[in-house]
Amino acid sequence: SSYAPALIAARFFADGPFTFDARLMSPLLMIASLAFAVSAATWWRSAGRWPRTGLAVLLLAWGAASLVATRSRVHESLTYGLDFSSDAWRGSPVLEWVRADGGRRPMYSNWPSLPYLYLDRPARGVPASGDAATLRAFGAGVAAGDGVVLVFRVDNPAFVTGDSLVAGSGLRVLASFPGGRVLGRAAEPAR
Repeated sequence: SSYAPALIAARFFADGPFTFDARLMSPLLMIASLAFAVSAATWWRSAGRWPRTGLAVLLLAWGAASLVATRSRVHESLTYGLDFSSDAWRGSPVLEWVRADGGRRPMYSNWPSLPYLYLDRPARGVPASGDAATLRAFGAGVAAGDGVVLVFRVDNPAFVTGDSLVAGSGLRVLASFPGGRVLGRAAEPAR
C-alpha cells in the first residue's frame, strides 16, 4: 500500500528522469501471483472436472511459453551478453582507448557506469542540459583538469546528446570510433 506513493515521491522529489518500468512493478506482480495461486487452490476443490482440466491446460500452456521465452533470453545472455555486458559494450573501442591512452585522467561520460564496470574507474556524468553556457562551462572544466569525455554513440536520455556535447563544449575530438568518440582539451597554442 505504501509502494506506489514511494515511487511517485521518488519521481517528483529525488530523480525526475526516473522512469516507471516493469521492474518497479515486480512486488505487485508477486503479490498478484500469490493471490491467484491461493484463489485457484481454493476454487480447485469445489470446481468440476472440466473447469479444472481447462485451468490445468491454461497453466501448462503458460508454463511452456514461459520456458521457451526464458530459454531464448538465457541463450542470448550467455552467447552475446545483455545490456552493458553485451559484446558491443564489452569490446568498445572507446574503452580500449582509455585502457591504452587514457592514463589516469579524470573521465566524464554520457554512460558513466561503463568505465566503472569495465575499467574499475569512476567517471562523472556529462551535463543534462544542452544550453550553450552549460556546455562551454563543462568543456572549460574538463580542459582545466586535463580530463577526457567518453561519448558513446548510443545517447543516454539522462544526459545531453553526444553531438551537442561535441558541438558546444569547445573540446576537440582526440579519437573517433564507430561506437563513439573521446573528447579532450584543445591543443595548446604555439608559443
